[in-house]
Amino acid sequence: GAGRTIEEAFRPARIEANGLRIAFFSLYCCHYNRVAQEMATATQPGVALARAYDVLLEMPGFFEERNVPPNIFPLRVNPAVSVMAPLREDVQRLSQAIRTGKGDADVVVLYVHFHWARHTKADLPYHQRVVAHAAIDAGVDLFVGHGPHTLRGVEVYGGKPVLFSIGNFVLQRQPQGRTTSATSRGHESVVVRAVVSGKRVARLEFLPISIGSDGQPRFAAGESGRAIGHRLSALSAEFGTELSETDWYTALEIDPQATSRTAHP
Repeated sequence: GAGRTIEEAFRPARIEANGLRIAFFSLYCCHYNRVAQEMATATQPGVALARAYDVLLEMPGFFEERNVPPNIFPLRVNPAVSVMAPLREDVQRLSQAIRTGKGDADVVVLYVHFHWARHTKADLPYHQRVVAHAAIDAGVDLFVGHGPHTLRGVEVYGGKPVLFSIGNFVLQRQPQGRTTSATSRGHESVVVRAVVSGKRVARLEFLPISIGSDGQPRFAAGESGRAIGHRLSALSAEFGTELSETDWYTALEIDPQATSRTAHP
């Protein structure tokens, strides 16, 4: 996700284990005005970045753009709300990098750090689905999002799993004063174990973790672990994804023919 040039920043890392070839891509998705200068260019080192913009919709069929160029993805959301929209050229660059860079990999994984749009909310910003679906269409087999300080649901799109946010792993900052549901949920997360069979991601297991007052993650047992798994199941159900819950982890068996009930954004 970083390099001396933009081509290098969008180049995957590769690992081979037990005859399985895996390509790992990494992407940073953040508000344009904050990190545009951190993006790698043809002559400047930096990160692989997909920029997002605030767009304010004012009435059906019309919207006001503020500090955004015209080449954003078309918006299909309710009017009179502010949403995030990704820059088309960045999503296209990511798609092309995946198509050309995956090579002969058996499994392609994309890690995306979403650092914008309602960090502590479980509802899903519009631009994240655009990025995820484009990546799957380009050849990604497992999409893993992180950055929001909360869990978000799991979608199966085109037979491939999309994890919009697996939450925090290490969280050093502790809430000051009154603890709210948002801050407490920032200390609940999952570790994901992917099972590859027949050179495809066939199963995911979500192991609940709880981040202690020392900032370190530990596996969550008993009722707290079950509560984390149940919340992930409820969030995933909004995408039509059914998770199975056991005593200590939540799992997803992936049907290669399955896709979400919700339309492509």
